Amino acid sequence: IVKKYDKDGTLQWSTPFPVWDWNNGTERVVYDVVEKTPGIFDVLVRDSMYTLDNSGNIIDSTGAISGTRFMQMTNGDLLVYSAANQSLSRKDVLGNTQWSEACTGHFEYDSTSVFIVNSSSVKKVDAITGIQKWNRNYGYSYISDIEADYVGGFFASVGDKPRGQYNLGNGIPMDGHLIGADSL
Repeated sequence: IVKKYDKDGTLQWSTPFPVWDWNNGTERVVYDVVEKTPGIFDVLVRDSMYTLDNSGNIIDSTGAISGTRFMQMTNGDLLVYSAANQSLSRKDVLGNTQWSEACTGHFEYDSTSVFIVNSSSVKKVDAITGIQKWNRNYGYSYISDIEADYVGGFFASVGDKPRGQYNLGNGIPMDGHLIGADSL
């Protein structure tokens, strides 16, 4: 179910999605939601992308785009992460892949570049062409998140990132570290 609440916490609409796909016997999970334009939302549901209007009604869908996390670029294309093959792809609105890179789940976009985490390294690629600008191994076995800064670099956290309603991690206590890198 995708639910939209206003800033005061009042439910505005709720859109259910079928939990089980009887055609191929797989569970359908809502992975990510992005507000594409004011009042219009893209929803990534296992094997399809759905577009919802400002009332939560499904107005479009496509099976050409699937994954577990996505982000919209300024030109309308999508950066789509697939956990199944651990890759990040830039896809146009028709689902055509423009480029693809190995990714272990975390990425960040800053309008000109994409920072892609692959285990202990971070790769910076041109957002449009996918051409690598640099790739650095920071020596940590697990980068838990990444955020672009306002000058072309990034900040990344290392260590277990608590998640879920009870802030649960993987159960292993670890020190956290923060890595800051400039645009070069």
